[in-house]
Amino acid sequence: MKRFTPLASKIMSRILGHPAMAQAASSTEMLAPEEIIPIPPVKMDDSQREKVTRTEERTSFAAEWAKIDGRPDARHQPTMRYEFEHVLATPDGFFSSTFGYNAWGRLDLAPLMKSRIAEVDHGFHGLRAIGTRYFGHWLMDCLPTTRLRRPGEALFFPTPKTWPHARSYHELFGLDPLEHDYVYFDRLTFCDDIGKNSHLGARLLDMRREVQQASGNDRRRLVYFRRGDTGIARTITNEDALSNALAARGFEIVDARADLDVILRACSKAEMIVSMEGSHFANCILPADTDTRFVIINPADRFCNIWSDYLGLLGGRMGTVVAEKDGDGYRVDIPHLLDFADRMMQG
Repeated sequence: MKRFTPLASKIMSRILGHPAMAQAASSTEMLAPEEIIPIPPVKMDDSQREKVTRTEERTSFAAEWAKIDGRPDARHQPTMRYEFEHVLATPDGFFSSTFGYNAWGRLDLAPLMKSRIAEVDHGFHGLRAIGTRYFGHWLMDCLPTTRLRRPGEALFFPTPKTWPHARSYHELFGLDPLEHDYVYFDRLTFCDDIGKNSHLGARLLDMRREVQQASGNDRRRLVYFRRGDTGIARTITNEDALSNALAARGFEIVDARADLDVILRACSKAEMIVSMEGSHFANCILPADTDTRFVIINPADRFCNIWSDYLGLLGGRMGTVVAEKDGDGYRVDIPHLLDFADRMMQG
C-alpha cells in the first residue's frame, strides 16, 4: 500500500484541502528569522538592454531588471525545520496518505511501481524539488541544506546520475546519502531553506573555505569557463575566437567537462571568471572569493541573473553582456566583452 501513498494524498487533498506544512508537521522549528539583506546591482551597459528579447521561462522582465538595478531592501524568507510522520519520499516529492509536498510537476508513477521501497526509521530530506531539475540549484541551494541534518538522521538526497560533478561533491563534503530513490520513513525532517538569509550565508561561506582549502590554489587567476555544448543548448557560435581573444589577455580556458578538481583549482580565489549563463556556472561560485568579478554572457532570449541572488551573502561583483541569437546558437560581441571585462576589473 505504501506505493499508492502519492495517489491517496492527491485524492485526500482534493477532498480535505491541502494543509500548510506547519499544519501537517508533527513539529516545527524556526532556525533563522526573515531578514532584509541588500543584493548589489548587476553591472550592465544600457546599450545591452535593447538586445534582450526574452527571459528564461521561470522568471520575468520585471524580476530581471530589478536584479540589474539592485535590491537594497531584498527580503529573505526564514529557515524552517519541519518533522513529518509516516511519509514516502521520492525524487518527485514526499507524501503521506493526506498530503504531499516538495513536488515538481506530475509524479512519475512507473518507476515507483517497479522500484524497491526501503524503510527507514528517521531521515532528513535534503532536496528542494527544483534541485532535481537544475544542477545549479542542487549545488547552491540543496547542498547547503544538508548541513542542517541532525545526528541519527539518514540522508535522503537522490541525485541525477547524468550530472558528472555531483558524485565528486558528495565525496568533497563527505555526504553519505541513502542509495534508494524511494524510501518510507517513520519520521522525516524537511527544511524550508529557500531564503538567502545569513543562516544560509554562514553555511555557504563554510563550504567555500572547505573548497578553497581542498583546491590548494592561492594564485589569482583570470578564467574563461567554457560551456561548449553541455547542458541545455546555449552554444556560442564564435566561441573559439572568444577563447583565443581571452587567452591572449591572460585568461586560463577551462572546459565545463573537466574534472571537478580541475575546475575548483582554476576558479579558487579567481580575480575574474567569464562564462555563459547556466547551471554549470554554479561550479565557479563556491571556489571564488569576496572580490571576484563575474562576467555572465546572457543569451538574448533566455535572459537570467539568478547568480546575483548569492552576492549579498558571498560577495563578489557581477556584470553581464548579451549574446544575440545566431542560427541555432548565440554570437558574442567580442570587442564589447573585452572592453566590459576591463571596466569590471577597474571598478
